[in-house]
Amino acid sequence: MGGVFYGDPSAVVRDPLRSHARFVMRGDVTLATPPEKVTLPAGRHADLYGPHADLPADSSAFVVYLNSPLGTTPEALVTETRMPR
Repeated sequence: MGGVFYGDPSAVVRDPLRSHARFVMRGDVTLATPPEKVTLPAGRHADLYGPHADLPADSSAFVVYLNSPLGTTPEALVTETRMPR
């Protein structure tokens, strides 16, 4: 599971808050709407490992969850985070 986040939910009001999710589906899956293709910008990125709760509020980040965010406390959540430099 992973995602691209375009702001901090604790610093941005809900309506303009945006993100894209990434996940793997196995078997035959029917989607109500087709998935949206997201192209991430090329270039240098800072790679961070561990909890991502302390990222700057104005950062865009691509996150891969290394453990499940479902039922995991923010302090125990381990991610691979890439932020554009």
